[in-house]
Amino acid sequence: MKAPFPLILVLVLMGLLSGCAVLDVSSLETAIPLQPRRVEISTNQSIGIDLETVVLQDEDLNNGETPPGYRPEANSVTGVQAAIGLQNDMEAGGRFWLSPFNYGGRIFLKKLLDKDVNRYFAIQPAVTYLRSYDDDPGESYIYTAIGSELQLLYTLKASSNFALTLVGRGNINRYQEQYTDQNGDEIVYGPYILFQGGLRGNIELRLHPFFFVPELGIEVVPVVNGETTLVPVIGFALGVEL
Repeated sequence: MKAPFPLILVLVLMGLLSGCAVLDVSSLETAIPLQPRRVEISTNQSIGIDLETVVLQDEDLNNGETPPGYRPEANSVTGVQAAIGLQNDMEAGGRFWLSPFNYGGRIFLKKLLDKDVNRYFAIQPAVTYLRSYDDDPGESYIYTAIGSELQLLYTLKASSNFALTLVGRGNINRYQEQYTDQNGDEIVYGPYILFQGGLRGNIELRLHPFFFVPELGIEVVPVVNGETTLVPVIGFALGVEL
């Protein structure tokens, strides 16, 4: 079949328009790996977690206490993803997001662990990287996070065009902030070890070769020097299988 290159180009350009410095915590996956040498390209729009707001410095506290009602910020993030099917019920891929003040990505490997008729169970480990910056006149801020992620996916494939997936995910990040003042002096905050995780539910709708995946979930976010909070997340992916 001839690849719909105009659509692929649109998907890639959408993925380059991310506007916020946030960590993408969406799944938008199923437990069903691609067949060997099959390729998927997609773009996704979702709610991510701003890691800067997950860490409260001393100056952010009120007399040493967390500000009443404080919650970490959740902002929109846009990404583009590509994946390829491998042998032995495996799939490899990566997701990348970019904006004027942020770039990051995820490299993952999906492995099917069990299949029973139309039920699938898979594991998907990944490594992640995020770097964002804010340049003000005479001073700058740089935020970096290096981490790993694990997803457990259970999919019920009702038909060739419809699948339901439940996802449990968690990640750990080594997060650091670097501030440079007008005199060129640097102040480093951290590194901090950040843990997050949550549950997702999504529906995959396919009309070959296209697919659409809406997703809802909840993220558990422990705040450094603060309290553990629950953040609702929503997202969708739109793509094509080649």
